[in-house]
Amino acid sequence: MFTAIKKFFQQIRESEDRIRMRWMFLLSGVSMALVLGLWVGYLNLIVTPVSSLQAAAPTPEPSLRQIFAAGLSTIFGQMSESGAGMAEAAKKLLGGNKTITVTPEERNFVLETLPPVPQTPLP
Repeated sequence: MFTAIKKFFQQIRESEDRIRMRWMFLLSGVSMALVLGLWVGYLNLIVTPVSSLQAAAPTPEPSLRQIFAAGLSTIFGQMSESGAGMAEAAKKLLGGNKTITVTPEERNFVLETLPPVPQTPLP
């Protein structure tokens, strides 16, 4: 069987450009249809029908305003609980005396011990 397939592809390779293009479009279309069919079949397996979703959830969805208000109340509630802790952390962070001292001996940006690079003439 594999020899027949190899022989078929060898005949296509040896044929004219017009025939090779025809086979290329045909085989590309078949493979695209196969992939599309597998994808649609997979989607049918994982997606539940709309009628079963409507029967399972008879309650209406909350509006955007209700969702936004619930989120804001949650955020502000957590902020008020942790506000005291945040204030203490800010006092600790900002209240200390922090200094940075840079001495001239530590600022050696030029490597003095580096051997010289030999010059190479360009052509």
